[in-house]
Parts: sequence; C-alpha cells; structure tokens
Amino acid sequence: MGKEGKFEKWIRRLTAEERLEIARQRIEQMVLHLKSAIYQYENNRIFVLDEEFDRRVPTSYARHAFHLTRLMLQKALVLQVCKLWDSAASDRDSLPTVAALLKDPAVLDACREENFRAVRTTQMNELNLADANDVADRRNSELSDIIAGIDSYRSEDGNLLGLIRYRDKYIAHSLSGVADAADRPKYGNIETLLGETKNFLDSLLDCVCRTSHSWDGYHEEGQLHARRLWGNCDFRIDESDLA
Repeated sequence: MGKEGKFEKWIRRLTAEERLEIARQRIEQMVLHLKSAIYQYENNRIFVLDEEFDRRVPTSYARHAFHLTRLMLQKALVLQVCKLWDSAASDRDSLPTVAALLKDPAVLDACREENFRAVRTTQMNELNLADANDVADRRNSELSDIIAGIDSYRSEDGNLLGLIRYRDKYIAHSLSGVADAADRPKYGNIETLLGETKNFLDSLLDCVCRTSHSWDGYHEEGQLHARRLWGNCDFRIDESDLA
C-alpha cells in the first residue's frame, strides 16, 4: 500500500457525521463560486469576444494594454472554473473533494438516515414507513451515482482536462510540456463545463443538503451588468499613440 497522503490522513480522522457536514458546507460554498464564474463568463463574452467592442480600441500602443487586460480576464475565468474541479484536498471547495468526503459506506449510511428522518418529519401524514425508506434509498442510490459521475468526469472529460492542463502550464504552476494549442480555452467548451458543474451541484444539493438552488437569470443578469459597464465605455486614444 502506498504512503498515506495529507488529505487521506485528514479525512481518516473525521467521523462520518463530520465528513457529511463538511461536504455540505463545501457544496454551499461551491454554489457561490459557480455563481461568480457565471458572472465572469458573461462579462468576458463582451470584453473579450464582442467584435463591436473590439473596434473601439484602434491599432495603437494602447491596444497592447487592451489585449493584456483581455488575457488576464480569460485567465481569471479559467481559474474560476478549474478550482471547482481541483483534486481533493482538505482546504479546497471542489467537486472531487466533496466526492472523496462522501465516498464511504458509513458516510452514505449517515446521509441516508438524515434523509429518512427528514422525509418522515416533513411528510409524516403523507408517507408510511416503507415509502419513507424508499425515498431515502433512492436518494442514496442517486448519490452513489453522482460520486461515481464526478470521479469519471474529472478523469475522462477532454474539455475539463485540457482546461486544467492550460491552467497548470500558463497560469498557476508554469509546468513544462503539459499543454498544447488544442488545450487553449474555448468559450463554448467553458460554457459546457459550467453547465455540467451546475448539474452535479444540483444533484448534490438535493441528495446531501435536501435543498435546491435556482440558477434562473444568472447568465442574463451577468450580461446585463456587463453591458451596462462596457456598453458605456469609450476609449480615447491620443493621436501620438496610434501605431
């Protein structure tokens, strides 16, 4: 057996109930992180991708700073998305961390017991004991599938792996030989990753937190705020600075 890592030592010291509670806290934090990533994505769609906005800055020395700002915004979005999928660690709000916290029979049993009690408390007059057990069993089966799905997506999805390689090479760690041109972030791929992340969080909120979160309007609100800012921006470039 290999040497036990820092995360494994940390998680081994936790009780099933503590692991479940920490997982619940991390899920709630990730909802906030994903909301921020969606707003960043919509902001970038205008500042980075909008051709009409691009034409406001003519060819000039100032345009170098314009391109640099665009690049920094792109990298900030990559960081926002990647941190939600970073490998499990005691100090990370990431889906793999949550999956690792939940991936234990005792933790799943504790989650099932909480779901059973919650169903019996809120629907006492509507469900008999057998029905409540069925609901709790169904949620636990779904949770097991979610955990396996997170592990599979993190290890197999080409878009996600490419984005992480790009982050590791060009932003966070400056690693050599781990990324190529195909890994450069594409906004369609990032939008897909945001959607998949949202789906996993929705399922975890249901099975672990017994709640839900409405994502309605986040993209639209992000677009509106970005257009109110960038739509009112004019760049005045001195003639002496024109290339």
